[in-house]
Amino acid sequence: MVKITIKQPMDTSNTWETELEVTSTRDGKIKKHLTRDKYIAFRSGDKDPVHNAIKNTFLASLQQKGRIKRVNYDWFWYNSASKWTMTVNIKGALFLITKDKRYSINGVTLKMEELANVLARVLFKSCFTDDVESIYKHYFSIMETPDIVRYVVENRVPYYFYDDFTRHDVRLNVTRIGDSEFAIEIGDGFWGNISVRNLESFANFYVNGKKNKWAYISPYNLYEKLLGKSPKSSDLKVMVAFLKQNRKQDIVERRANKLVEELMEQFPDRLKIKKDDYGKVTEMLVVGKGYDWKLCSKSGSNSRTQAVSTYVWQPKKTYIKDEDGMNIVDENNNPTYEWTDYGWKGSICIDNINENTPIGDQFASRALALINDTFTIRMVSTIKSYLSCEPNEVRIINENKKKVNKNDLSGMQKQKQ
Repeated sequence: MVKITIKQPMDTSNTWETELEVTSTRDGKIKKHLTRDKYIAFRSGDKDPVHNAIKNTFLASLQQKGRIKRVNYDWFWYNSASKWTMTVNIKGALFLITKDKRYSINGVTLKMEELANVLARVLFKSCFTDDVESIYKHYFSIMETPDIVRYVVENRVPYYFYDDFTRHDVRLNVTRIGDSEFAIEIGDGFWGNISVRNLESFANFYVNGKKNKWAYISPYNLYEKLLGKSPKSSDLKVMVAFLKQNRKQDIVERRANKLVEELMEQFPDRLKIKKDDYGKVTEMLVVGKGYDWKLCSKSGSNSRTQAVSTYVWQPKKTYIKDEDGMNIVDENNNPTYEWTDYGWKGSICIDNINENTPIGDQFASRALALINDTFTIRMVSTIKSYLSCEPNEVRIINENKKKVNKNDLSGMQKQKQ
């Protein structure tokens, strides 16, 4: 067994660990294909950075393009033969991997990327348990429903179509109605049946951009495929109107705004927001355990990971001098100073791991982190350089030191603890 170390998705050196062994048998001899410990680092911007990093590591092991090492991952194993059988041991859970014309795991045929997905999910699960039975249960749950299908059931399936030369991006509800059958909502309470394999293909194009028979399908043809009959003109008009009501951007913004409102209800004494004329959040004041913070939306920003700027209320340290301009020292011969020039310091570089995160979600995630700022400061290294004083030494809160001022942000009063 060798140790697999996986970097956690945060600005620290924290990691998860598990164990893995890959072997094959030839002429009665067992050959180990993995002899050195491996470190797996994620790449910011991916939809699921940690999973993709592990999956890509397995993909590199399966693609058989030589023994060349790549930047982010090494080969786990290499076999130049067109047919081979290997055993993957993940903390005692054994999986038989074979390659003939296609790949298979424990007798179930899969595409190469599907196999890499399964191995990645199982390996990650093993970071949190040593129980072989739990690892096998997780494996069976993964095999029962493809990864991409679980994603669209949880997050709605994306779809786009053109109407009057305008592209409309929408998201549609998906529900399971049988062991191998699902349904997609294409009208108000109107559902069309689709098999698990067809749903997988549909999602693979509209989520991952992999062309197949569902690529660029029109509302007319989608209706026909899901319901097995051609729609009437009135049916098609109702369907298109329903689809337009489920535009992706509208759904994302509604969900993000709802999340912010729920946070405001949960932390009324710790959060305050300002909205523009269209009801969008533009600023948020966060009262942390040790410091006060301001979050501002970046108007017109093209940043995929920093659509919200972060500032902390801090003063400037000014040393006290005598008439001759010399520093005045205390009894320990340390220079004395006072706090001056109070203001918002920043913006502080805090990246989202995922790209194109809705601005409402960025407000919410940063607010939750900064409410517990004494912990977040230890996790995000870029914050420390903006802190001049100790926690609770200088705050911008009202007289009772607990509730956020009900006036606008400019009316907040600085107060020295």
